[in-house]
Amino acid sequence: MTYYAAHAVAEAIECDAVEADGYSLAEYTAFWNQWEKHETDEKEWYGVPADLYMEPYVQCRDKKTMKNMHVGVLDRLKEKARRFQSSVI
Repeated sequence: MTYYAAHAVAEAIECDAVEADGYSLAEYTAFWNQWEKHETDEKEWYGVPADLYMEPYVQCRDKKTMKNMHVGVLDRLKEKARRFQSSVI
């Protein structure tokens, strides 16, 4: 199953659950959109695991997000290398 198909199934189940609990989809979406905007505004993401499963980002062709995630990983690796070199010398 592709990421898109799996996401569509999960989203339909989520919408049904929200409505079954008596909430408005508009209010639910507005609540989560405030966090989504905040989280995706980051220029570089730190704390991204080096072994993160990337297939969803590849299928979505989300090059900007992939680049931002990897910049954070590369920066951490460079910092570790600098600390290692200074401890050896």
